[in-house]
Amino acid sequence: MKRLGVLVLAGFVQTAAPPAFAQCSLCRAAVESSEEGRAMAGKLNRAILLLLGAPLGVGASVGFAVFRSRRRLRDLHP
Repeated sequence: MKRLGVLVLAGFVQTAAPPAFAQCSLCRAAVESSEEGRAMAGKLNRAILLLLGAPLGVGASVGFAVFRSRRRLRDLHP
């Protein structure tokens, strides 16, 4: 039960954090150096965050599978 509380707290902190810029400083400088780049900067940030979702989803799935298998093993062998 304590772990669930920690996970809920971590999730709350994650969602309550202010939004961060996904671009590195060099990419941002290159994109915002022209008028077209400034118009495209927001879309580039969203695309970077979208591409970040796939690896995080895979990692979360693997983590959940490991957690579930360890929990089943613990329940079988008290």
